Amino acid sequence: MLRRIHIILVLLHAVTKGDCPPDYTQLSANLCTIQLNETNRFCEACTFCSNYGEQRNQLVFLHGRNVNLAKVNLQPNSRVWSEMHGLLGIPESESVVEWRDFDPRTPEFTSGPDIFKWGANRPDSNEPHLIYHKEDDAIYDVLPGPVILKLEVHCEYGGELLKDNLNVRFRADFPERFHNIVQPHPKFRGCPLTLKAATKIECARK
Repeated sequence: MLRRIHIILVLLHAVTKGDCPPDYTQLSANLCTIQLNETNRFCEACTFCSNYGEQRNQLVFLHGRNVNLAKVNLQPNSRVWSEMHGLLGIPESESVVEWRDFDPRTPEFTSGPDIFKWGANRPDSNEPHLIYHKEDDAIYDVLPGPVILKLEVHCEYGGELLKDNLNVRFRADFPERFHNIVQPHPKFRGCPLTLKAATKIECARK
């Protein structure tokens, strides 16, 4: 009986480990991450992840909302870029609620009250990007960079890239009303990308 239980446990472990592609670390049933590099610029951190995925036909993006799962795998002095952001508007009342992230699978996501806590004297209320500091077990808001220190880049695996047409629909009221998408504040500029396209819609689809 004990031998049978042992065999079942081994098989379950093998199935779970098989959920992540090679080189990723599995932190939960649905979370695979990989550390790629360090940088003092937010946009470069995002590029590390997206380029890694593109080369492997994978959806890969900077980790963010899963910080409470990912932090157990970090070194005590780790400082890590987060994909959670306030590029479409920073939440009011210095809240940890309603920060967005870049996971394209669930664009409606906003942070809840239990995802993270602020570091001392934060937020600044005028800085749209977030970093996680393991020693403080806290989040700090920062500008896109360059920041003083190089921060770790941890990327999350989101599955294989689909080759078929996703039939993406564009709406003028989601995730924000169209006139709020382009923020006038220079700190909220996001990450510029130059693409060749015949129309604005074609550019958006790319």
